[in-house]
Amino acid sequence: MANSGKIDPGLFALSTRHYDQNDRCYGEYRRGDYLLPVDDIEQDRLDITHKFLTVAREDSGPDQGNKRSQYGLHARPLPCNGPPRILDLGCGTGIWCNDMAEHYPNASIIGCDLNMMMIPPSILPTTQFFPLDIRDPTWGLDPNSMDLIHMRLLGGCITDWRAVYQNAFNHLKPGTGIFEHIEVDFRPFSYNNTLPENSTVHYWMKEVYGAFERSGKPLFPQDDPAAVLKQLGFVDIVHEDQEIPYHPWPEDEHLKNIARWFNLSMQSAIPAMSLAPLTRYAGWSAKDVHQLNTEVKREICISGMQEGHNLSKCWSDMPPGWVQDTSSRLAQIA
Repeated sequence: MANSGKIDPGLFALSTRHYDQNDRCYGEYRRGDYLLPVDDIEQDRLDITHKFLTVAREDSGPDQGNKRSQYGLHARPLPCNGPPRILDLGCGTGIWCNDMAEHYPNASIIGCDLNMMMIPPSILPTTQFFPLDIRDPTWGLDPNSMDLIHMRLLGGCITDWRAVYQNAFNHLKPGTGIFEHIEVDFRPFSYNNTLPENSTVHYWMKEVYGAFERSGKPLFPQDDPAAVLKQLGFVDIVHEDQEIPYHPWPEDEHLKNIARWFNLSMQSAIPAMSLAPLTRYAGWSAKDVHQLNTEVKREICISGMQEGHNLSKCWSDMPPGWVQDTSSRLAQIA
């Protein structure tokens, strides 16, 4: 499927290395640029977050009748014009790619990330992984070649979301290609005013948001994703916000299950999101960050505080007849 000879072996080796800071491991490729860890703790967190997202998205997307939409992995059905080609931007541990490969065994699936050390050695034969900074102006893939481009939870990694969306547009098949982008808006909201403005959760997010802003990579897209996609030429755009409780206080069993997985994910996400941004860009000591994290993790479990975040889901299609004519750097991957 892949022409591995086109991938720079030196770059691939660099993307598997790490350095240690404050008892966490960070990726060596473009050192200091990615602010979240890449160690075993973080890999477990990413896989738990994947489970949370699949549970949260089980009933999302276009109406599928009695069928839950697309296994909780994506919203719109894949085009029926041959074996699908799928690209996952910022693939992390590769778990979404592998789940897609299990459900679509005839698909050609590519995952790219800054850090290849998070990809396990046992990958399915229809998946290909390679190191890539998706902020680069060229991705090295054939234009107009993808049926689905998927990206999620890249807040805090991207300096120019419009440029990433434009690149996705350039690589999707005209008329049939689908683009999906999923983010969590980590700014907390409160049901029934049960989360006071002076809560530790509010203070934590204010500090973390500010640190990511100073890094030049905001934790959430500052412009409306749907508006940007429309300006770039995408069509049939849907943008939905789904409320996600911090803990299983809702009566609805499905919401309870979502909240259980989200809380489990957040217990590891809070320290991962806090340590490097606050120590590098906000002047915090590692000890003070750990103390703050402990209180935040305690607070999001208080049953009387009915708070949560919004899950932002955006998907769109390609217009017909548009063709991007550029050369490929990693020609004929897959």
